[in-house]
Amino acid sequence: KQWYQRRVAITAGQKDLKINEDCCKKDVKTAEVDGGWGCYGDWTECSAECGGGSQIRSRECSSPAPAHGGAQCEGDMDEFRECNTNPCPVDGGWSDYGDWTECSAECGGGSQMRNRTCTHPAPAHGGAQCEGDSMETQNCNEQACTAEACEHSGIPISINCGEELINIKHAAYGVYSNENTCGLSYGGDCISETSLQAMKERCDGKNSCAVEALNSIFGDPCGGIFKYLTATWECKTG
Repeated sequence: KQWYQRRVAITAGQKDLKINEDCCKKDVKTAEVDGGWGCYGDWTECSAECGGGSQIRSRECSSPAPAHGGAQCEGDMDEFRECNTNPCPVDGGWSDYGDWTECSAECGGGSQMRNRTCTHPAPAHGGAQCEGDSMETQNCNEQACTAEACEHSGIPISINCGEELINIKHAAYGVYSNENTCGLSYGGDCISETSLQAMKERCDGKNSCAVEALNSIFGDPCGGIFKYLTATWECKTG
């Protein structure tokens, strides 16, 4: 307690009386205020659009704020949670091409193909499919085909172009070179002038044909000498 004096003026009639008065001033103790959490704010934007992210929201120790030595709020100011945990879309990607298939023709022009797959990676979770073609084709064995048949052998020149059409490029019936599979040698040239025409009549525009080396087809340009037939062709689309 603190003691002090104060002078009190009392008016009584026309006289002022001065009185000394002792007063007691008491100490006033202010109550402690413990802190209390306020409401959480809004969640922040998710840190990822897919595949799992996180977001945070915060609160303040202000409801009420601690005062006069009161306790701070207990617990964490921030709260976390996962968000957008759905898998991310995966767009498809092409694998490498596989090996080329066998050429569709040994000569005269064929085709072959090779494939790839949309598995590198495969599309997933709504991702886009691969763009472009899964198969690639190319021409192959475009060199002209050549074959030879010997007179009286009974074995013809057989041509097969599958679904394509035969186009005879060259034909010769006779004896005009020592280099032949029939074992014939001849110093000069004797060739039927109708060789190419006769082969074209029997093969051009067809898918397959077989022509023997016969005088009845080409005539006898060599006067009874054994002869051979050579032909060169290509296969073409219609």
